[in-house]
Amino acid sequence: MEITRRKFIKQSSITIIGLGLIGSVFIDASCSDKEKKVSEYDHKNPPSIIVLVGSSRAEGNTDLLVNKMIVIIEKNDLSVEKIYLKDKKILPCKLCNKCREIGRPQCIQDDDFNRIIKKIQLAEAIIMSSPVYWRSVSGVMKLFMERCYSQFDKDWKNSKIKGKHASLVVVSGDNNTEKQCAPIIESFTGFLNWNEISISGSVTASAVEKGEIINNAEALKNAEDEAVKLIDAIRR
Repeated sequence: MEITRRKFIKQSSITIIGLGLIGSVFIDASCSDKEKKVSEYDHKNPPSIIVLVGSSRAEGNTDLLVNKMIVIIEKNDLSVEKIYLKDKKILPCKLCNKCREIGRPQCIQDDDFNRIIKKIQLAEAIIMSSPVYWRSVSGVMKLFMERCYSQFDKDWKNSKIKGKHASLVVVSGDNNTEKQCAPIIESFTGFLNWNEISISGSVTASAVEKGEIINNAEALKNAEDEAVKLIDAIRR
């Protein structure tokens, strides 16, 4: 499959919604050569699985489902690093295409994205999690996904994070979980397919108040089962 730069620009419009304010983010297409080069991630023992938490609140329902998976994973002697995207500085993609130039193996912007993506490059699998925000992934997760534009070559092939495994965790505030979570699962699936990352499965659930998910025995069991599926995929 091919994707044009025009299509990417069209698909990459970002809207920030929060604190009762709605504003459009206008992406600056310029990119200064003076921006700092990213230091190499020198972790001698990289974790097997990187968990990306797209929720705006720690210990919320999305986070608790992820934690259920982490317990099972660590019991099976696999190392995990959980990353709260809300606490990281991830700038919008500038579409400057510096990542396409020779000698620019990753995004030129010096922020936390490059440190996160280096960890994913070295890991065996990722868990991507997000609550449903306006029938889409959270803003911080969307920013991360868009910055992965830098992981492809000029022909949108050979992603630097391809060949890994992934699990998805999505929590909706609506009781119609299947309908509300479907657009987010589709968004994650499209992103992972483009990067040639195989998906072991997903966990979806309904919860509103913080910590409410802890009383949902079915959702917690599904998270544990999905952790086992991801482990099996890694070890095959």
